[in-house]
Amino acid sequence: MRRYVFFYGRNSFHSVLGGILAEALMRSGGTVTGIDPSKELIEIAKNHNISRNINYYSVTIEEFSIENKGKFDAVITSEVIEHVCELEVFLESCIRCLKPGGSLFITTINQT
Repeated sequence: MRRYVFFYGRNSFHSVLGGILAEALMRSGGTVTGIDPSKELIEIAKNHNISRNINYYSVTIEEFSIENKGKFDAVITSEVIEHVCELEVFLESCIRCLKPGGSLFITTINQT
């Protein structure tokens, strides 16, 4: 079983990232953990978590990576990177969470 961590962005749209992608990953057979520094967005995701099989935490990726080193097959960040001030620290934290051979997926807006 694959383990995923999905990091929401502080400025993400509720309707898109209020747990929808995390639930899709869980339905595909994965174990999913969702994190976001915004307590409000975490509460929205928890309320949307009908299956109750997704763990959500209000924490930054930098904090989360300290206790979750090498635990995940994939880290997915969606609409986050364009808001990051310390890009190198952010990416190092994402990578720290990955198992050897794990994958980092980054999505961002297309401004063209």
